[in-house]
Amino acid sequence: MLENKNVLKVLSLLLAIVLWAFVLGEVNPTVKKTITNIPVEFTNVEQLESRDLAMATTEGYYVDVVVEGSRSDVGKLEVSDIHAVADLYGYTKGENHVSVDVTVPGSVSLEEIKTPEITVVLEELVSVSKPVTVEFVGTTAENTEASLVEASPAQVEVKGAESVIKKVDTVRVQVDISELTETADTFYEVPSAWTKKGTLVKDVSISANTVEVEAVLHHTKVVSLELNVTGDPEGDAEVTIPKEITIKGTVEALARITSVAADSIDISDVEETTVIPLDLILPYGIEIAETSRDIGVKVKFK
Repeated sequence: MLENKNVLKVLSLLLAIVLWAFVLGEVNPTVKKTITNIPVEFTNVEQLESRDLAMATTEGYYVDVVVEGSRSDVGKLEVSDIHAVADLYGYTKGENHVSVDVTVPGSVSLEEIKTPEITVVLEELVSVSKPVTVEFVGTTAENTEASLVEASPAQVEVKGAESVIKKVDTVRVQVDISELTETADTFYEVPSAWTKKGTLVKDVSISANTVEVEAVLHHTKVVSLELNVTGDPEGDAEVTIPKEITIKGTVEALARITSVAADSIDISDVEETTVIPLDLILPYGIEIAETSRDIGVKVKFK
């Protein structure tokens, strides 16, 4: 009787093990899955620079891989868990086919790299010097205007692949107008390169990580313009002489000013349609507001 009971216990244990293995295999089976759009990281980029080379672009490089593992492990897998690396050591100028190495977490296995090679274009590394342009973003209250006191450095070096550097028109930093006060404040902003059409240029390095910008919020005021225009243009022309100008400064400085004078202008030698800029005589602490930056005497021939 006792022997039969022991046999039943052993059979029950074996049956439980078989059932557990069956359930495990059915509920959490081994599966394969394709993971797409894994970004490729590049190594030895600095070594390229030592040989005066640079990548034409570092963006747009992705690979797809096939992994295998239990359904639960594969299901938990994220793109960030997989690392694709391309080593650029030793490659030369022009089009290069670079192998991609992929590592996956230990809970799954790598079955296939769908794109084992990528095409990388290397170009000559060049640099240009560009002035720093400060842009104020946002809006100000009525009769106020943001003013730049100083930006340092005023000039930076932009370095990158030759075809990329050709696109660079300006280097800009942006300052939020809402942070300005009537007392000059200092801001540390990150510079970026832009094309003439206003598109951000990536894949370049800029010699300064930040630009120190000193800026202030000025008040504006419209005052009369004292301007003496002499002579007559040679021909039938319409002459427009500005009577007012918008200036900016502190409230105290503006309170003392009712007019601004400019040097006399002789238009007798003007022969074609043009705008003659003014040489303004501005008191200390007073500047021209942006709305009057292009003010001048307009001569338009009929």
